[in-house]
Amino acid sequence: MRGVLYAGTRVRDVRLLRRTARTGRSSSNNPASRTPITDIKVHQGDLVLSTMGRRLLDHGQPSRRFVRPMRPWRTGGAFLFEPEDAYRLRGGGGFGGFGGGTPDEPQYSRNGAELDYMLPSAATSVTVEILDASGDLVRAFESTGPGERTETAQEMRAPFQRRTGSPTPTTHEGLNRFLWDFTVPGPNGAARGGPMVVPGDFTARLTVNGTAGQYTVVERDFEVMMDPRVAADGVTLEDLQAQFDLGIQVRTAIEDADATIERLEGAQARVAEGSDVEKELKEIERALLTDRTISSYPQPMLRDQLNYLNGNTQRADQKPAADMYERLDVLVTELEAHKERLQRLIRMVTED
Repeated sequence: MRGVLYAGTRVRDVRLLRRTARTGRSSSNNPASRTPITDIKVHQGDLVLSTMGRRLLDHGQPSRRFVRPMRPWRTGGAFLFEPEDAYRLRGGGGFGGFGGGTPDEPQYSRNGAELDYMLPSAATSVTVEILDASGDLVRAFESTGPGERTETAQEMRAPFQRRTGSPTPTTHEGLNRFLWDFTVPGPNGAARGGPMVVPGDFTARLTVNGTAGQYTVVERDFEVMMDPRVAADGVTLEDLQAQFDLGIQVRTAIEDADATIERLEGAQARVAEGSDVEKELKEIERALLTDRTISSYPQPMLRDQLNYLNGNTQRADQKPAADMYERLDVLVTELEAHKERLQRLIRMVTED
């Protein structure tokens, strides 16, 4: 792109030099940290750096578009770069999706829609919202949220890592990047566990509250594209829509089960100890909740069976199998029976 020069040496870092049409002067930034650069190439818009013993790949779009006029930035407002259309891919990040565990292991990019924005100064809060083609809110992320964490847990054979919480937009001065993983919220508004959206048109909305009282809202459109490898396997957009719709149905069933468990616990707190009603409530509890006092191979009960179904239906891009719908119908029917029985017992507790 005209006006952009990448430069690096054997003993210094890589720099982006930018010549502005208005002033004719050059400026630079410093995306790498004193890394010897032996070769530089721009491949399909991304910057590839060859270094001593490793190579680096950086998404070059913000650098390329930095040379374009950014009027809000120059007047003290925030600027949201035009997002690149993103392929709807699963996983990513290397090493099981968590990147390198030690400094000598590479950190691979995670899959998702990359949203880059510039802040003229540190902000008090930043909100990133994703809207669908109809303008309906798909997902919202706030810088004041609890953030994303990586936890280590134990499986039968070995430890494993998992992410919890929701990523938060950064608020520091200069260039910031946020990654949306294409998912909607999970059950009960949880940060994780929701299905991936169907490929289509979306809008990113950036809302910034500055430290000096500035308030900026910027919107940019982008497309979520189907993984061509999935399409080559014969999966269609209609299949992915059916998978998404099934995921929402399972999510609704999980929320219904959780609300039933909450009502059950409320009734158990009020029932007379040792009564017949308490015994029946215990039977419902055993049907809904897995017995965690069993240390090895406890039988999963209805709530965990719904969790398993949720993971099974959303783990890969696929047309939902008929047995998935059948299993959901069975679990929902069982849940409705437990709800009716619970409602009868709650009336008895209230009357007593």
